[in-house]
Amino acid sequence: MERAKTVVDANVVIKWFVTEPKSDKAEKILQEHIEGKRLISAPDLMLYEVGNALHFRGFAFDDVKKAFQALADFQIHSEKATSILILHGVRLASNYNLTVYDAVYAALAEMIGAELITADEKLAALPFARSL
Repeated sequence: MERAKTVVDANVVIKWFVTEPKSDKAEKILQEHIEGKRLISAPDLMLYEVGNALHFRGFAFDDVKKAFQALADFQIHSEKATSILILHGVRLASNYNLTVYDAVYAALAEMIGAELITADEKLAALPFARSL
């Protein structure tokens, strides 16, 4: 059985650590990854965005450290930012009126033939994306 390829954005990942609307759906995606039914990838930008979000939500340093250890334990595939990925993101940002930051998630999904799962409605409107 082939694992479903999935790219998640930071909005989804944050829901693994903060209880908010649709956290249960985000956790289900993570559980499917852990069970080997889904392969989750994200651009390495996700790590910066998650660190920033946890910091601005008032997480103590040790709690951010635990979250990053959990991310390492989850074995999410982190795709290094390359000029090819970023330029593809710039093209998508221009075509769909997105920020380049958001478009890089979409670019990765498109490049690896994965579904993009997001909590961002603008991104969810893309043809290969869906909302949580």
